[in-house]
Amino acid sequence: MASRRFQYPLDPVVQIRTAAAEAAREALGRAVRERAARDAAVDDARRALDAVLARESGRRVTAHALLGAAATRADAQRLLDAASAAADAARRAEAAARTAAARALRELDALTSARAEAAAAHRDEVERADAAVLDDLATSRYGRSALPSAA
Repeated sequence: MASRRFQYPLDPVVQIRTAAAEAAREALGRAVRERAARDAAVDDARRALDAVLARESGRRVTAHALLGAAATRADAQRLLDAASAAADAARRAEAAARTAAARALRELDALTSARAEAAAAHRDEVERADAAVLDDLATSRYGRSALPSAA
């Protein structure tokens, strides 16, 4: 039977939510990469500080060497602290991106579920209408064949 095509009135919203979910996924990917880079920078700064400390242990102790070593150690520690702060900020940004992505996916899932339910309801309605047409056809044919012939 010919029936009307299903049109979901919120399809434009579904398209917008799909784009938003994709953008949130991409933002999360960028945040994860940024956090990994910041963690690598912390590891590099920690290795640099360890190298400075290792160099200090093999030197002769003089006043000039102590002052130079203290300055080098302070610089390395400052770099480590800055890298750690940046890594913490990147972790917070990643958590925020993860939350936004989860929210966008939940909103998209809600709309797609509602669309699936509306499509099922439409399909049921079309099937009922088709069944009613077929019932009417069968009843009218039965009615014609059951009438006595007027001869």
